[in-house]
Amino acid sequence: MNKKQNDNGAGRCAESSGSMFCFASHLHRQREWSTKTFGPGTRAKGVVDHIRKELCEIESDPKDLTEWIDVVILALDGAWRSGASPEQIIGALVMKQTKNENRNWPDWRTMSEDQAICHVACAACDRGDFQLGHADGCPNSSNGEVRDRAGDSGRA
Repeated sequence: MNKKQNDNGAGRCAESSGSMFCFASHLHRQREWSTKTFGPGTRAKGVVDHIRKELCEIESDPKDLTEWIDVVILALDGAWRSGASPEQIIGALVMKQTKNENRNWPDWRTMSEDQAICHVACAACDRGDFQLGHADGCPNSSNGEVRDRAGDSGRA
Protein backbone atom coordinates (compact mmCIF):
# COMPACT_ATOMS: atom_id res chain seq x y z
CA MET A 1 0.00 0.00 0.00
CA ASN A 2 1.28 3.42 -0.90
CA LYS A 3 1.06 5.35 2.37
CA LYS A 4 1.10 8.71 0.59
CA GLN A 5 -2.23 7.99 -1.10
CA ASN A 6 -5.64 7.76 0.53
CA ASP A 7 -8.19 5.99 -1.60
CA ASN A 8 -10.92 6.69 0.99
CA GLY A 9 -11.02 3.01 1.83
CA ALA A 10 -11.84 2.02 5.38
CA GLY A 11 -8.68 1.54 7.38
CA ARG A 12 -6.34 3.20 4.87
CA CYS A 13 -3.82 5.73 6.11
CA ALA A 14 -2.80 8.99 4.50
CA GLU A 15 0.31 11.13 4.76
CA SER A 16 -0.44 14.78 5.40
CA SER A 17 2.17 17.50 5.91
CA GLY A 18 4.88 14.91 6.39
CA SER A 19 3.12 13.01 9.17
CA MET A 20 1.00 9.90 9.05
CA PHE A 21 -2.65 9.96 10.04
CA CYS A 22 -4.75 6.84 10.01
CA PHE A 23 -8.42 7.57 10.62
CA ALA A 24 -9.21 3.99 11.68
CA SER A 25 -6.35 3.99 14.19
CA HIS A 26 -7.55 7.34 15.51
CA LEU A 27 -11.07 5.96 15.99
CA HIS A 28 -9.71 2.95 17.88
CA ARG A 29 -7.69 5.34 20.09
CA GLN A 30 -10.70 7.60 20.66
CA ARG A 31 -12.93 4.63 21.57
CA GLU A 32 -10.40 3.32 24.10
CA TRP A 33 -9.96 6.73 25.75
CA SER A 34 -13.68 7.56 25.73
CA THR A 35 -14.67 4.20 27.25
CA LYS A 36 -12.09 4.61 30.01
CA THR A 37 -13.06 8.25 30.64
CA PHE A 38 -16.86 8.23 30.18
CA GLY A 39 -17.72 4.55 30.54
CA PRO A 40 -19.24 2.00 28.19
CA GLY A 41 -22.68 1.98 26.61
CA THR A 42 -24.51 4.16 24.13
CA ARG A 43 -24.74 7.28 26.32
CA ALA A 44 -26.79 8.71 23.42
CA LYS A 45 -28.65 11.31 25.50
CA GLY A 46 -25.43 12.48 27.12
CA VAL A 47 -23.58 12.73 23.81
CA VAL A 48 -26.47 14.62 22.19
CA ASP A 49 -26.69 16.96 25.19
CA HIS A 50 -22.96 17.70 24.89
CA ILE A 51 -23.29 18.31 21.13
CA ARG A 52 -26.07 20.85 21.82
CA LYS A 53 -23.79 22.69 24.27
CA GLU A 54 -20.97 22.76 21.71
CA LEU A 55 -23.36 24.08 19.04
CA CYS A 56 -24.22 26.99 21.32
CA GLU A 57 -20.51 27.73 21.61
CA ILE A 58 -20.20 27.65 17.80
CA GLU A 59 -23.09 30.10 17.49
CA SER A 60 -21.18 32.45 19.80
CA ASP A 61 -17.98 32.18 17.77
CA PRO A 62 -18.45 30.42 14.40
CA LYS A 63 -14.77 30.84 13.50
CA ASP A 64 -13.49 28.86 16.49
CA LEU A 65 -12.18 25.67 14.88
CA THR A 66 -11.78 23.90 18.22
CA GLU A 67 -15.55 24.08 18.86
CA TRP A 68 -16.28 22.58 15.42
CA ILE A 69 -13.80 19.79 16.19
CA ASP A 70 -15.52 19.17 19.53
CA VAL A 71 -18.73 18.43 17.58
CA VAL A 72 -16.84 16.12 15.20
CA ILE A 73 -15.28 14.21 18.11
CA LEU A 74 -18.64 13.89 19.86
CA ALA A 75 -20.32 12.71 16.65
CA LEU A 76 -17.65 10.05 16.19
CA ASP A 77 -18.09 9.05 19.83
CA GLY A 78 -21.81 8.63 19.25
CA ALA A 79 -21.14 6.64 16.07
CA TRP A 80 -18.95 4.01 17.74
CA ARG A 81 -21.27 3.92 20.75
CA SER A 82 -24.10 2.98 18.33
CA GLY A 83 -22.23 -0.27 17.79
CA ALA A 84 -20.28 0.62 14.64
CA SER A 85 -16.63 -0.34 14.21
CA PRO A 86 -14.08 2.24 13.06
CA GLU A 87 -14.11 0.62 9.62
CA GLN A 88 -17.92 0.83 9.48
CA ILE A 89 -17.82 4.49 10.51
CA ILE A 90 -15.32 5.29 7.75
CA GLY A 91 -17.34 3.33 5.21
CA ALA A 92 -20.56 5.11 6.23
CA LEU A 93 -18.82 8.49 6.02
CA VAL A 94 -17.56 7.83 2.50
CA MET A 95 -20.92 6.37 1.41
CA LYS A 96 -22.92 9.30 2.81
CA GLN A 97 -20.64 11.86 1.15
CA THR A 98 -21.07 10.08 -2.18
CA LYS A 99 -24.85 9.95 -1.70
CA ASN A 100 -24.94 13.69 -0.96
CA GLU A 101 -22.80 14.43 -4.00
CA ASN A 102 -25.33 12.58 -6.17
CA ARG A 103 -28.42 14.30 -4.74
CA ASN A 104 -30.10 17.33 -6.25
CA TRP A 105 -29.60 20.56 -4.35
CA PRO A 106 -31.22 23.98 -4.77
CA ASP A 107 -29.02 26.78 -6.07
CA TRP A 108 -27.17 28.04 -2.99
CA ARG A 109 -27.24 31.58 -4.41
CA THR A 110 -31.02 31.65 -3.92
CA MET A 111 -30.86 30.50 -0.30
CA SER A 112 -30.42 32.41 2.94
CA GLU A 113 -27.08 31.98 4.72
CA ASP A 114 -29.08 31.64 7.94
CA GLN A 115 -31.13 28.63 6.81
CA ALA A 116 -30.20 25.01 6.20
CA ILE A 117 -29.93 24.04 2.54
CA CYS A 118 -31.68 20.70 2.18
CA HIS A 119 -31.54 18.44 -0.85
CA VAL A 120 -34.56 18.21 -3.13
CA ALA A 121 -36.31 15.13 -1.76
CA CYS A 122 -36.86 12.78 -4.66
CA ALA A 123 -37.08 9.02 -4.20
CA ALA A 124 -36.36 8.43 -7.90
CA CYS A 125 -33.10 10.38 -7.74
CA ASP A 126 -32.12 8.80 -4.43
CA ARG A 127 -32.37 5.37 -6.08
CA GLY A 128 -30.53 6.60 -9.22
CA ASP A 129 -33.54 6.54 -11.59
CA PHE A 130 -33.27 9.67 -13.71
CA GLN A 131 -36.19 8.81 -16.00
CA LEU A 132 -39.40 8.14 -14.04
CA GLY A 133 -41.28 9.07 -10.90
CA HIS A 134 -39.62 12.33 -9.86
CA ALA A 135 -40.99 14.45 -7.02
CA ASP A 136 -42.56 17.86 -7.60
CA GLY A 137 -39.78 20.42 -7.62
CA CYS A 138 -37.14 17.89 -8.58
CA PRO A 139 -34.95 19.48 -11.27
CA ASN A 140 -34.93 16.14 -13.12
CA SER A 141 -38.72 15.98 -13.44
CA SER A 142 -39.58 18.36 -16.28
CA ASN A 143 -39.44 17.81 -20.04
CA GLY A 144 -36.97 14.95 -19.89
CA GLU A 145 -34.21 17.30 -18.78
CA VAL A 146 -31.59 16.11 -16.36
CA ARG A 147 -29.63 18.63 -14.31
CA ASP A 148 -26.21 17.80 -13.03
CA ARG A 149 -24.99 18.85 -9.59
CA ALA A 150 -23.86 22.21 -10.96
CA GLY A 151 -27.40 22.95 -12.17
CA ASP A 152 -26.63 22.61 -15.90
CA SER A 153 -29.34 20.84 -17.84
CA GLY A 154 -29.18 18.49 -20.75
CA ARG A 155 -31.45 16.03 -22.50
CA ALA A 156 -31.95 12.67 -20.80
